[in-house]
Amino acid sequence: MIIDIHSHLAYAPLYPACFLSNMFNGLEESKKSKLNKMLPFFLKDKEGSDYLKQMDTANIDKAVLLIIDAEIALGETRLNIEEIYKVHYNVLKNHSDRFLVFAGIDPRRGKKGFDLLRKGIEEYRFQGLKLYPPMGFSMDHERLLPIYEYCQQGRLPVLIHTGPSQGDLWNEYANPLFIKSIAEKYKGINFILAHAGFSLNNDLIKLIENTNNVFIDVAGFQSKYPKNGENMSNDLSILFCNESINAKVLFGTDWPLFNFMHPVSRQVGQIKELARTSKNNLERSLGNILCENAKRVLNI
Repeated sequence: MIIDIHSHLAYAPLYPACFLSNMFNGLEESKKSKLNKMLPFFLKDKEGSDYLKQMDTANIDKAVLLIIDAEIALGETRLNIEEIYKVHYNVLKNHSDRFLVFAGIDPRRGKKGFDLLRKGIEEYRFQGLKLYPPMGFSMDHERLLPIYEYCQQGRLPVLIHTGPSQGDLWNEYANPLFIKSIAEKYKGINFILAHAGFSLNNDLIKLIENTNNVFIDVAGFQSKYPKNGENMSNDLSILFCNESINAKVLFGTDWPLFNFMHPVSRQVGQIKELARTSKNNLERSLGNILCENAKRVLNI
């Protein structure tokens, strides 16, 4: 079994236009222009059907769809946040055996945002929370505290974007180490540090080893290691060789962000190749990352 803990609907109206176009910052202008022109044709998967095909090819059994609430930071999307929730609810109604949804909310929405989150969980059957601090709020923002209390009461996992995002956002809020005091206060929440799995340092390793409720996902690792090879093995072998870390790592694709040119099955293959080169209890350590750890986090 394989679980993708980190994916999104490939549907353009869910996201501000500037957020989509800025995904290609850093590329040559000719390539950036070409990819921007391709977006409307690629990001039209409102029902999740395109990703289901990718999942079937890659033998991914379940995927978590994450809602990004970007309106306060980046301006209106073609769909408002309530409509975005409904789009995900419709996907869940049609494919509840394959998809789970994490509600996304900007805590600065206040009571209306909190009420919408509760509707997502209690009426739409969403099963977790997605936070995106680079949109302009800290992980310990005062309006997040009652949201954390709600998640703790409901045993809802919380996935938080960490590490660099787009250059014009508030990346100073995305340091994964900022989770320490929050994780200690809300021990009933499983916190997932998105993208932290491919940028480990000694302080983060120590934090993961000394907390029971902090996990990391590897979504986006392909941006650093686009091909299988020796560098990938050397840098990421700790994910398989360190047992305390291996028990905290979750597989994620970040579909569709890193998949414009390559199938998702390639990422599964890269993780399996990395496991083989790590030479450490292949079946168990690979099974942890691809499935078992996610089942624990999701209370499956």
